[in-house]
Amino acid sequence: MWGQVLKLSTRDVEALQTLGVIEDLLGNHQQANALLREAVKLQPNSSQALNNLALNYLKLNQPAEAISHLERAVKVEPKNANLNFNLGSLYFDQGMFLQAIAPLERARSISTADAAIEYKLVATFLQIQDVAKATEMWKRSDALRGASDPHVIISLAELFSK
Repeated sequence: MWGQVLKLSTRDVEALQTLGVIEDLLGNHQQANALLREAVKLQPNSSQALNNLALNYLKLNQPAEAISHLERAVKVEPKNANLNFNLGSLYFDQGMFLQAIAPLERARSISTADAAIEYKLVATFLQIQDVAKATEMWKRSDALRGASDPHVIISLAELFSK
């Protein structure tokens, strides 16, 4: 079925992206990768296509490729909080905590009332043992969300007890 659709839309970036995302959701990550790479090839400055391809590379266990494509997406659309958050989160997940700070702080400056960004910053500052910044972010995220995440409180307590 998809083959017929692709014959009709091999130059349609949106169709390639949509099919790529569907293939990814179905677990056909290699097929998704081919479709998403073609979408990026046709429209190399599409931050959405770059983001989708980056997320696909994560499913293929290729974090370096994912980082590369998310960095490109952020260069294309630097004021997109979601792209910055994704990049910061990816750095964090790869243990690149210092690199995670800048995109997470950009995301926070763009989306000022997002507790998820604040929590990710708390976790990042905890990882680099910057207690003052972690506490500042925790208080801000707590105020935004209205309730404390027990994992963050436990992590802070463990850090303070050292």
